[in-house]
Formats: sequence, C-alpha cells, structure tokens
Amino acid sequence: MLTGELHELERFAAAAKEGSLAAAAGLCGCSQEDILGAIRSLEKQVKVPLLIFEEDRVSLTAAGAAFLKEALPALEKFRGEYPGDTDEN
Repeated sequence: MLTGELHELERFAAAAKEGSLAAAAGLCGCSQEDILGAIRSLEKQVKVPLLIFEEDRVSLTAAGAAFLKEALPALEKFRGEYPGDTDEN
C-alpha cells in the first residue's frame, strides 16, 4: 500500500508534468483539493514554494524543479520504471 508521502510526491509530480491541478487530479484519480493539499504539505516540509499558481495552470519554481529532479527517480524506482532497475538483485 502506498504511504501518504508517496501520494504527495506522485501528486506533485503529476501537477508539475500536467501544468494544471485539474489535469493532475484526473491523472491521479482524486480531487483538485487533494492535489493542492499534497503540494502544500510538501511545501511545508521543504519550507519553500514548489509551484507557481496562475489562473488555470501551475509551473515549477526553481526549487520545485530541483525537487522534482530528485523525486522522479525515486518514484520511477518504486514503480519499477527506472532504467537501472533489474530483477537480478
């Protein structure tokens, strides 16, 4: 079962990729409020804004881009999508 923290990373990554809370919510199968809550929780933990919120879209801050760069390999590894992942270990 996924932990809350993993959900937060997935929701943040979806918002960053899709550029919209609505699209991220559709991708994650949750509400826009759930996406926003996850982002706000991460921002509280890392103590910096990760996204810039505009009318109908979101974009990464510099800190958000750096955070996403670190988070994506971890998410991909967890999902078994990371290119370095093998079953030989």
